[in-house]
Amino acid sequence: MINYLKKLFSAPSGGDTDGKSREDERNFDLLKYDGIRAMRMGKADYAEQCFVRALDIRDDAETLRHLASLYAATGRGGDAVATLARLVEVEPQAADAMVMMAGLLYASGDFEESRRQAQAALAVDGDNAEALLALGKADWRLGDELAAIADLTRAIGAREGYIEAVLTRAEVLAAMRQPVEALADVETALGIDGESEQALMLKGRLLVLTGDAAGAVAAWDALVAVNPFNFDAYVAKAETLTDQGKPAEAVVVIDEALELSSSVPQLYKARGRARLALGDKDGAADDVRKALELHPEDAAGISGEFSNKPMEFDNIVGIFK
Repeated sequence: MINYLKKLFSAPSGGDTDGKSREDERNFDLLKYDGIRAMRMGKADYAEQCFVRALDIRDDAETLRHLASLYAATGRGGDAVATLARLVEVEPQAADAMVMMAGLLYASGDFEESRRQAQAALAVDGDNAEALLALGKADWRLGDELAAIADLTRAIGAREGYIEAVLTRAEVLAAMRQPVEALADVETALGIDGESEQALMLKGRLLVLTGDAAGAVAAWDALVAVNPFNFDAYVAKAETLTDQGKPAEAVVVIDEALELSSSVPQLYKARGRARLALGDKDGAADDVRKALELHPEDAAGISGEFSNKPMEFDNIVGIFK
């Protein structure tokens, strides 16, 4: 890789205007493509330096996109949003940049601004499926479920096989206590991708709401067959078995999961709940202690504070809620 920054920072200034312009363009190209190479090689810090220095020379939509992607990939969402806003100033029709901003803002919890950016993207491209999905998600989080359903339905129509939009609509319908309609979307999603973990997980939860516990367990078994390390599926299955009066079976399910990993606090919580249903208070208390060792923050939900004093079982039942 050409370490062009070192050369550039030490280069002498001066010369006629035309010569400087040509030199700036040459420097820009070298910095931009050195940055792209660095990004592809995983050298994020050097790539950032190159892109920033190139953009000091002149604004360039492609370079701004690369820098925004770099920031997003390295967890710097705020910097990515600022870079994308600069990109939109350079390229006002850049709907993709607006959609990316909407996603980053949604992830940060700024749902109002996420919705605004999604709407801006749709003003440029009214059939942009990703913008419609972003708008639907923002509307949902802002409490406008009917608008979210309408947005997501448009997104599904705008792109064939758009599984993310289908599953998001299913989630919204589930939140609206419409499990039958939500299940229809889940089945559509599974028709697109029969091994979708999100779809299988949601299918199980929806079947529980409809009273089909056996179907829910079968859905989670299918999920575990796809991914044996999906511990949420083990927990959901165990909790359902416990609720169905089968706590001994629930303990077996969690024991199987713990053979794969002994560091998941939710597994101990689920087994503790099953053991409590079996009347095994000592075993349940041991599971609670282990869960709290792995995730001490849960103690606040039990007594409001955490201490190292021996715990009485009656004071820790709240962890199972």
